[in-house]
Amino acid sequence: MTDNQNSQLSIKIVRPTEDIEQAQEKIYSFLMSIIKSWSPEAVLQEFNSLFIQHLGSINSGAVEGLYELVVNNEEEVFYATLKRCCYILINNWKTTKQIKHIHDLVELFKNPNLEKTSLSPISNCLRLWLKKFINSQDYQEIKLFADKIIDQQNQQTQKSRHWSERYSSHIFVAQSVNPKNSLEHREAAKERAKHLRYRFKFDLTMYLARSENDGQNNLAKNPTGVSDEVLRLIKTIVAKREPTTYKKFAKIFTEQSKGQKYKHFKQNLHKYLSIFIDHEELLDTLDLKILSLYEKHNEEILTDSLLIITCNRLIESLTTENHRQPSPLFLLLISQNNTLTLVTVLLKIVLICKPAHSHLETCIAELIRYYENFKEEECDSIINFLEMYNIIFAIYGDSTTLL
Repeated sequence: MTDNQNSQLSIKIVRPTEDIEQAQEKIYSFLMSIIKSWSPEAVLQEFNSLFIQHLGSINSGAVEGLYELVVNNEEEVFYATLKRCCYILINNWKTTKQIKHIHDLVELFKNPNLEKTSLSPISNCLRLWLKKFINSQDYQEIKLFADKIIDQQNQQTQKSRHWSERYSSHIFVAQSVNPKNSLEHREAAKERAKHLRYRFKFDLTMYLARSENDGQNNLAKNPTGVSDEVLRLIKTIVAKREPTTYKKFAKIFTEQSKGQKYKHFKQNLHKYLSIFIDHEELLDTLDLKILSLYEKHNEEILTDSLLIITCNRLIESLTTENHRQPSPLFLLLISQNNTLTLVTVLLKIVLICKPAHSHLETCIAELIRYYENFKEEECDSIINFLEMYNIIFAIYGDSTTLL
């Protein structure tokens, strides 16, 4: 190799030539100008057209700069240029808190057209370089940096969210059955609630299953708001009583209630609700409540309508009787940490009267609206109730077919 060749090689390794630097500057200047005045969507579209799709650009200087890198076979300079362009966009959107577009930028590199061959030699060269860049350490660092920003944003969003938003499925159910809402509103709320319920039940099932198999190495995320220790305790309690047990007793009670006089149904209802419940004050209160309901119908045969309104009144006595504030019985039970007992009784009511489930959800939504005016640290009891309710109904109930 001649001295002149060594000199040329040394110059190329140390820094790009002046012409190549100018080519890079054309690209950087164009990107810096549009990011200040264009929408993020338009900037992404232009970035995609220039670097990914190779369809050109509205700025001839940026296209000339990119093509000059190819013509001069400046592969390493191309990687450095593309990397800096990515960070220009990422840092700008991080500063302006437009985090979503950072994710969209990374997604651009998953374009399947990169595997296609073009009639243009320049496009083929750029696609080859782009595929190499995607497999490089530089791109992995960009992804890692972007993911870290997105994770930080998600964590901040979670912290800034009001605690009641974690239980929005109950609000959506209540909206879906409210006749005052438009049909479109009710349908949208119904679909949203179904999605949230299904997602929670699926995530909970996967977490519990993997916690058995993986132990401490469980990579699945706990979808509840309770600690792993509390969730394991609930699971232990649940394991002592198969989900079919409650359903079996509910089915037997329903069959035995057919053709009964209403007064006899109420007597048996108290006995049914007492199964697996060890809380004398609660049972005594429920007994008085049940016997006092619709006494004028005592000698009549139980009907579906009587069953529904009876279960609805019981649900109200256990949650909110005036639909504005918690009922005395609700406050008593959660103050005594008898949340599981309360949820179990509600479950047993719903199992013998599915139409009452929607009314229960409405009552819970009303409780959430009441407590959402309080700070999260003041709402430990109601949050524990909501968590327990969601977990138990996901395991024992058929919450995904509620709507």
